Parts: sequence; structure tokens; C-alpha cells
Amino acid sequence: MYGFHSSFIFNPLFKIDYDTRRREISTSLKKKTFGSKLKGYNPNIGFILNFEWINSLSRSHNHCQILYGVHASWEILSPPALMSYHKCQPDAKAFNKCIFDEKYYIYDIVPVTSALLIFQIEVHHSPDLLTPERAETLGWTMIDLFNWEGELK
Repeated sequence: MYGFHSSFIFNPLFKIDYDTRRREISTSLKKKTFGSKLKGYNPNIGFILNFEWINSLSRSHNHCQILYGVHASWEILSPPALMSYHKCQPDAKAFNKCIFDEKYYIYDIVPVTSALLIFQIEVHHSPDLLTPERAETLGWTMIDLFNWEGELK
């Protein structure tokens, strides 16, 4: 007769690494759900978002920051994150530039074609951040992340 031996199932020496098992199950479910869509993009690894610099800012803009998040069809895939303020520097005769040079890692984004990376640029006019002045939104944009095969564009 075939079956499980009870000492194997309830043996206290048999340990399960729950984190590893959870990752295996998650990967298995993603492969079953999305099939071949994971060949170029892996949600467990994610992707890197680089913010380098912004130029052609007005001379009155002394500090700059970026708010970003990933959304799909009115659903939040990655909660909005706000980077810290960066000081603007003179660039040309009438403009400032802001150098961020920061990397952010975004994980667990399901590869759907409706996923959008949305970010907005906020500026601060005060020469120091101690002045109780609100940030002003300078602009925003969005980038679609995945193609029909579920790969990053």
C-alpha cells in the first residue's frame, strides 16, 4: 500500500524555509498566470528607475523634487514615493538645472499593458527649505512600461 508515513509529515526535525517556499509558489503562480510573458521581465527582480537631471528651470526655482508611482487602470501597483528636495544650480543665462543622480528599485509590478509610470516635478521657490512655503507642481508625465508580450519597453 502506498501513502505518506506519519513520522515524515509530523517530524519536528523536518524544517521548511517558509520564505523560500513562498517565493517558489509566487513564481509558480506567475508562470502559470502569465506564461511566456516573464521571459524578459521578472517581477521579483523588478527594474531600476534612474533620475538624472532636469534643466531649463526658472531662476526662481531653488529646490526640486520628484513624486512617482506605478498605476494600472485606476489601481495602484507601486505606492507613490517622494524623493527628497535637491538644490538647483545655475545652468545658462536665465535658467537653473537640478541634478538628482539617484536610482530607485521598483519590485513586484505585474506585467500588464495598462501599467503606467507616472511622475510629477515639484519645485520650491524659497532659498531655504525652512520657509513655510508649499511646493508647486511644475509638470507631470507618464510612461507606459510594458508591451503586449509583458516585456519592459
